[in-house]
Amino acid sequence: MAMGFFLANPVGIFVLLLATLAAGAVIGALWDAVLLAPARRRRAQARVTEAEQSEQRHMAEKDDLMARIGRLRSAMSSEDKEIWLRYESTQAPVLAPRIAQSIPIITMANLKGGVGKTTLCANLAAYFDVKWHKRVLLIDLDYQGSLSALTLNASGNLIAEETLTHHLIKGDKEPQWLPYAAQSLAPVLNHSAILPSFYDFATVESQVMLSWLLGDTHMDARFAMARYLLHPSVQSSYDLILMDCPPRLTTGVINALTCSTHVLIPTKLDRMSSQAVTTFVRQLREMRPLLFPELEILGIIGTMVDNSVSLTPNERGIWADMSADLPPQWRGPVHLYEGAEIPQKSAVAAASGSAFAYLQDKATRELIERLGDAIVDQLDYSLEQRAKAQAARAASADVPKAEPPRKGPLQLFPHGAGARHGQS
Repeated sequence: MAMGFFLANPVGIFVLLLATLAAGAVIGALWDAVLLAPARRRRAQARVTEAEQSEQRHMAEKDDLMARIGRLRSAMSSEDKEIWLRYESTQAPVLAPRIAQSIPIITMANLKGGVGKTTLCANLAAYFDVKWHKRVLLIDLDYQGSLSALTLNASGNLIAEETLTHHLIKGDKEPQWLPYAAQSLAPVLNHSAILPSFYDFATVESQVMLSWLLGDTHMDARFAMARYLLHPSVQSSYDLILMDCPPRLTTGVINALTCSTHVLIPTKLDRMSSQAVTTFVRQLREMRPLLFPELEILGIIGTMVDNSVSLTPNERGIWADMSADLPPQWRGPVHLYEGAEIPQKSAVAAASGSAFAYLQDKATRELIERLGDAIVDQLDYSLEQRAKAQAARAASADVPKAEPPRKGPLQLFPHGAGARHGQS
């Protein structure tokens, strides 16, 4: 009856409606307080926690970036040599046995430019190819591409202006790629090939170095090339590797040194050039324990001398000074190719940039062969001494005798180039 009164009376309906709404509000508040509010608080707390974690990540990334920038700034303010010695390496000891068993890998380097290094490298390749029928791989590590232009022009091959050497320091190819990618120098040098370089190589060198210094890569940028040159597919495809380098300790040069068996240093016989050689030899010795403990100096070559018949008194004095100065810097003997200098006024210089001077005329061929024969003598002697040292270490350690180098003494040049070291 009371309900009927409320339903029949508009005021009652209104009161009933208000009571219903009030009850709904109370029930909604209880629902929110009991069930929904804790969930909202958890979500809100989760958002706060996520924001705090995000801020922490950003701060850690900022700190890491500032630390990396600091390392980079410190590295770039150092001498070239110091950049490459900033981090310890586990690679050199691992590579040492493979380098000891390697075919000759010779880096042609000097930190002073204008010494005729590129021309000499090309003509020594011609000497090894034509006289000894050796399969020579040339590698151009100078972004200017002088060796690439010279050899490809001289052999009549197309200069594609495509850098291939950058793959050696980027490590983005399989080692088996190399023998197929190298550009043949036939028909002029029937056994030889080159990995060319052009201006874009400098950009890749900088990118690889910076990535390594900043810690953006797990690859040690100093040893990338060793993966290729010491691989069995490359070792079995060539008898000798010659690398031409720019006058700086770039990424490519460091890679060349860390996988080389020998370094050859051409130099003018003047005071400034000889001082540069002394500095370079000292830097090699300082880097050697960490980066290339197996590296040997194959010798110092005199280039651009004033007279093709005899040296001037000043040039003889330079040889004498280097003979006294270099062994203490290297802390060991350093061979000087006295009597096998390359004159300034010769067909070697005249043919520079366009032809293999070794193939041009008899007089030039005799100059290159005199030097080449001396290098062969020294190389065979070096390989023989290395084999003896390996045998002595094996005997002293009371372990089975190590296998001899696959391309060891008297195997690389079986007929001998001369008798200075008693080879047949």
